Amino acid sequence: MTGLTYSQPARELSSMAKKRAKPTQHSAIQRELKTPKYQMRVVEDKSKYKRKRDKVVQIEDFRKAA
Repeated sequence: MTGLTYSQPARELSSMAKKRAKPTQHSAIQRELKTPKYQMRVVEDKSKYKRKRDKVVQIEDFRKAA
């Protein structure tokens, strides 16, 4: 042993440790809303025309031509 001694018992040291922060009401609600029960599925609207797809096709055509 190196001669180090602790004057306080271990249980007293643990009681001096920081207390855990309890979640606030707001963050508890935020966490609850992330659970699968409340998650909404984002469904694509099939009736709308996809303009992004059209641009992707044009870019691909340009690459083929180059």
